Amino acid sequence: MKFVIFGANGAIGTLVMNEALKDGNEVVAYVRRENTITMEHTNLTVVVGDLQNESLIEDIVKDSDIVISALGPYMETTRKVTTTPISDGYEVIFRAMKKHQKKRFIALGTPTIQGKGDRKDFNNTFFPAILKLFFPVTHFKTKKMGRVISNSGLDWTLVRFLDPKGKHKNRPLNITLDGTTKKIQISREHIASFIYSAAKDNLYIQQMPTISHA
Repeated sequence: MKFVIFGANGAIGTLVMNEALKDGNEVVAYVRRENTITMEHTNLTVVVGDLQNESLIEDIVKDSDIVISALGPYMETTRKVTTTPISDGYEVIFRAMKKHQKKRFIALGTPTIQGKGDRKDFNNTFFPAILKLFFPVTHFKTKKMGRVISNSGLDWTLVRFLDPKGKHKNRPLNITLDGTTKKIQISREHIASFIYSAAKDNLYIQQMPTISHA
C-alpha cells in the first residue's frame, strides 16, 4: 500500500511512518520544513510543502491508498482565534482526495471532539472543560478540526486520546467507541500501532475510537 502521512516528522507521525515502512509499504512523508526527516529508505519519499499547496497535495494524494494526518493544534495561550491552519489544510486535502476518488483518511484528535453515541465520564468532561477555560483558541481549533473531518464524506477515522506520554511496556490497550477512558495516559507507540492497524485492516470507518491504557 502507499501511505501519505502529514506531519510525519512529529513524535507520533514518525512512529506511524516507521511501522508502515517496516511492513513493506511505500510512504510519502509531507512536512513543512526541509531536513526534519533525515532517515533514508528505498520506500520513503519526503515532500516539503505547506497545507495550502493544493497542487502539490494533489500530486502526492492521487496515487495514495491511505492518507494519515498526525497533525494537531498546539496549546495557545492567546484568547483570540486568528487562523485555523490545520482545519483549512484538511479542506485542501479533502478536495484533493475527492478529485482523485480517494476515500481513506485517518487523523488524531482528543475527547474535546465529540462523536455520536458518546457517554460522559470524568475524563471526557473535565479535560475538555479545562482546555476551553485556559486554552480557548486550542479548544476552538480542535472542535473545528473534528467538524471538518466528520463532515468530509470520506472513510475517515478520528483516533482520540488524552495524554500521549505513558510507557508502553506490557500495558494493555483500552478501546472504546463512546468517548470514555480507563486511564488518562497512552503511549505514543500504542497510538501509532493503533493508527497503522486501523489503516491496514480498514477499521473504524466514520468512527471516533478513544484509546487509553487499560
